[in-house]
Amino acid sequence: MILFLSLILFTALISWMYIFNIYEVDIDINNQIIRQGESNNSIIEIIPLNSFGFKTPFRKITPSVKFIEGSELVDITKKDNNRYSIQAKSDTGKVVLLLESEYFLYPNKFTFLIKPDEAS
Repeated sequence: MILFLSLILFTALISWMYIFNIYEVDIDINNQIIRQGESNNSIIEIIPLNSFGFKTPFRKITPSVKFIEGSELVDITKKDNNRYSIQAKSDTGKVVLLLESEYFLYPNKFTFLIKPDEAS
């Protein structure tokens, strides 16, 4: 009985350390050049990774998104816990975002270019 309980405790500890613990964060951006228009946007997805390189189950990251430059050029909406959508407004220019979280080693800076729609 003690051996069985020790085995369950050991398995739970190893699972927490290697499967449920966040080792790294991957940031996926589908488009850094955003065209003006309602259908054109960019999606930022923040993915917590475990020690095996897979998405960490049952864990969420809530980063803070700060504008360094161009806050008047885009609208940012939070799609869910780890996804943000960036929609261009009417002007063209450059937008610089800073993402920070307790799981990032350093803050991450991203640059987006807002260009006119090709149809116009």
